[in-house]
Amino acid sequence: SMLMDIFSSTPSEPSAEDEQLPPSPELDQLRQAVLRAEAAGGNNELIEHVRAKLEELERELARDVKVHIVNGMSGELAAVVRARPSDTAFRLKEAILSEGVVNSEEDDLCSINFLRCNQLMDESMTLSEAGIRDGDPVQLVRSPLRCLTASLDGTVRLWNLHSKVQEDINPFIGFREEEASDSHGPVLSASLAPDGRSLLTVAAGGEGQVWCAETGRAVAELEGAAATGHFCPEGHRVVGSSSDEAARIWCASTGKCLHTLQGHTGEVRAAKFSPDGSMVLTGAGDGTAAIWSSNGTRLCTLEGHTDVVKSVDFSTCGQMAASASADGTARVWAVPSGKLLQVYRGHSKAISSVKFAPDGQRLLTSSAYDGTARLWDVVSGNCHLVIPGDGKVVNDAVFSPDGQKVLLASASESLRIFDAENGECVLTLTGHDDWVRSAAFSPDGTIIGSSSYDGTVRLWSVTGKCLKVLEGHDGAVISVAFIEG
Repeated sequence: SMLMDIFSSTPSEPSAEDEQLPPSPELDQLRQAVLRAEAAGGNNELIEHVRAKLEELERELARDVKVHIVNGMSGELAAVVRARPSDTAFRLKEAILSEGVVNSEEDDLCSINFLRCNQLMDESMTLSEAGIRDGDPVQLVRSPLRCLTASLDGTVRLWNLHSKVQEDINPFIGFREEEASDSHGPVLSASLAPDGRSLLTVAAGGEGQVWCAETGRAVAELEGAAATGHFCPEGHRVVGSSSDEAARIWCASTGKCLHTLQGHTGEVRAAKFSPDGSMVLTGAGDGTAAIWSSNGTRLCTLEGHTDVVKSVDFSTCGQMAASASADGTARVWAVPSGKLLQVYRGHSKAISSVKFAPDGQRLLTSSAYDGTARLWDVVSGNCHLVIPGDGKVVNDAVFSPDGQKVLLASASESLRIFDAENGECVLTLTGHDDWVRSAAFSPDGTIIGSSSYDGTVRLWSVTGKCLKVLEGHDGAVISVAFIEG
């Protein structure tokens, strides 16, 4: 386990448990190679040399190291963390969060990351991989954080979490305040462009609107009716589904329709850009999905489902596409060929959502109808975990940014976090007065947002502490999302 010493350098005596070496696939492979070399009658002198190096490496990995956490702005020492070389950057974050070094209840909330030799440390990078030795410093970098909420009262709010609440300063920018009571109907979805400058809302009446995220001013209204909408990675285009068996690509700054994606024979239910913005993936009521170029040309049709395709997703690398259907199956396809790679069977009812893990090796599906979330191995198609929702309902299921945890919102006032490897519930967050509708991780994985039918959003530390409650919506809050900057 990781120990935390604030401004302390006194080591504790290692226990017998601490002396046990953490699992290491690389070390296991090296041990097996030595055994194979011995069995094959290899050079004994060389084998003994490798064995000695292996034992030296094992001893090194068994030792704790002290990591000096330095404030990236001031250069001052913020904390000293004792950790194993096999611990990850995210474990360092958990350590400083548990001691209230950042994101305490009194703090402005922010996104936190570490720099080592001016290089950003990935969440899953181990201290050993980063070249960190005993006594080495890492820089703690804080980034402003905002939270986007959308409610059935018809309004959308963008909260500045890095600003302390003052009586004369509004903690949020409001959107659709006037439209909320008109004929456009309640808001269905809200999303931010990746650069955080623009915001898209889609209302039940088919109104799609782009706003300036900094001023709250309306920028453009999308031509025609929109049922869903998502920004491209660059933020200058929007793709969305409509009720006329077509998807559309709009210009985000003018609202003009640039391309109409026609070919489905049922209502388009989902549409999403690829990670590089060069392609679009759609799913429709005719039971098919399709891959399109961003200029509107259909590249291939993905056939095999026997009912409505309700959700689609691209893998992070953009080389795979996933589709989930009311037929109870999910499928993964090669991009751009459209070749079927795997079918995932196990849900007893319609699948509501499908998402790739950040590493692209696992798939997360959830069903609001059979009340489970399931984790699948992408290649083999085997179901790795079945996670039941409270009250046999799953409202939302998402991966943590490092893919190590699954966040589940269900028919309960509580939010649960599960280990993505063994399915163990590692944390339960309780505080809402009604069911949790949706949930999200901050980009750095340290803060969790939960929106509820009680009209509030709660912000939690991954250590389990409730940091802040966002109040003010007059209806159920249907979505929550974070963005840095």
